[in-house]
Amino acid sequence: MRHVFFFLFTTTLLSAQNLRLEVNADEVEMEVFMLYIGQISEHGDITYELYDLSAQSSFDLPYISSFVLGVDSVSQVLSSFEGVFDPLQGMYWTWQNGYIAVKMEGRYKGDDFVYHLGGFREPFVCYHALEVADHSLLTIDLDAFYESLPSDVSRHIMSPGSEAKNVFDTFVAHVSLD
Repeated sequence: MRHVFFFLFTTTLLSAQNLRLEVNADEVEMEVFMLYIGQISEHGDITYELYDLSAQSSFDLPYISSFVLGVDSVSQVLSSFEGVFDPLQGMYWTWQNGYIAVKMEGRYKGDDFVYHLGGFREPFVCYHALEVADHSLLTIDLDAFYESLPSDVSRHIMSPGSEAKNVFDTFVAHVSLD
């Protein structure tokens, strides 16, 4: 396992062994930034971790060949409500709406935003698989994400639906593997 260390808001480019967040602290202030990342085994099983990227701490990001952002519908429905899926983690809406895939709260250019993005029912599924090359660097470009959001997108999304799906897809478009 790799040990990844980063400090949010200390620089415009945050680097670690295999995770980089690109954020201009003058424009984006993240108070909450949590997401589910699932590791897909060679047998197709998914093991999830909940990452709190707003905490100034370290965490393990394992070597994996493929991973997912968000929580698949089978795991949503069959959840044991324990560990990373414990509702006390703050990432669970209700049995009808399931788990929040990505939770971001803060300010962008002085305006408050609350994005609780998720959904496990078609057509609003917030789940995305990525293939990982050897020694890939996972980059989340928050600056580009916020810049690319249309001006008419609500700054407060707290339930599944078309707007949450569109914002989730925009977020995923700014996650890359180098």
